[in-house]
Amino acid sequence: MSATVPVITGPVLALRAGLRNFWLADPVLPGLLGGEKIYDTAPRSVVPPYVTFGSVSARQWLASSLRGHEQAVSVSVWSRQMSDRESLEIASRLSLISDGAVPAIAGYQLWPLQVVMLDCPQGNLPDNPQGLRQVVVTLRAFSAPLSSSQ
Repeated sequence: MSATVPVITGPVLALRAGLRNFWLADPVLPGLLGGEKIYDTAPRSVVPPYVTFGSVSARQWLASSLRGHEQAVSVSVWSRQMSDRESLEIASRLSLISDGAVPAIAGYQLWPLQVVMLDCPQGNLPDNPQGLRQVVVTLRAFSAPLSSSQ
């Protein structure tokens, strides 16, 4: 990892890249999305459904001689359907393949992911004037650098 990337952001970026690759390798999820539509921020022209990475919190931990990071990663599933059905079906698939999974993340050892929460906000959110439906899946991840220089 580049020395210019702060220690706490390195595992966040690595986990996002690893999750995206892992989810796109699933034989079902890209079909539910209508393509490889997993983004940090969705392009203006993208047609729902799609997935975006949302908020993340990361903190360092230390156990015995092992130092690593704990992350809570929120992922939003967006749909234009009048009901939450489509976004819930996609969130369900994402949760099913993620819970207990250990995707490869560059430069880090990862312990099995945990799906810790699913949230389905109701109504048109203030930052969502297009009327999209949203389901938020929150994952918990523990990782440690593969080398002691990180």
